[in-house]
Amino acid sequence: MIRSFLLLGLSLVMLAGCVKEPPLLGTVDLPPPASGAARLYFYREANVNDSVASTRVYLNGQMTGVAYPHGVFYRDLAPGQYKITVDSRETYPDQFKTILVQVGERRFIRIDPIIGITRTAEFQSDPGDTFFVTLVNPQRGAKEAAEQWFYGGSAP
Repeated sequence: MIRSFLLLGLSLVMLAGCVKEPPLLGTVDLPPPASGAARLYFYREANVNDSVASTRVYLNGQMTGVAYPHGVFYRDLAPGQYKITVDSRETYPDQFKTILVQVGERRFIRIDPIIGITRTAEFQSDPGDTFFVTLVNPQRGAKEAAEQWFYGGSAP
């Protein structure tokens, strides 16, 4: 019996060693934005008190990616006006943002959960938590995003 538990424990440790986290954004050499494009970074910081739910991110009503806890992705976009929204169970004042981006600009958008509105046992596995969009200044956003797991960029 003890031997079985030891083998199970050793197997779990070995299996855990096979699982790799994505690289941190700050350790990845990214290509520059396409000529004539702007780059938007979308991220969620890691916080032990935050929801573990992910949420879809939309630009002008079209899904552009998923904001995972402790994750970041980017999109290269043509200059213009974009409304940034996320899936959210509840509404919140000034929850979504509309931005105007210029050629060559780098913008940082943090997706934040609201603690306490829907954080009950029945919703913990439900991706229906309440989220809001925060526009972050480039210096702070670059620092915060660099510490998140990188899930890729551009495409949609």
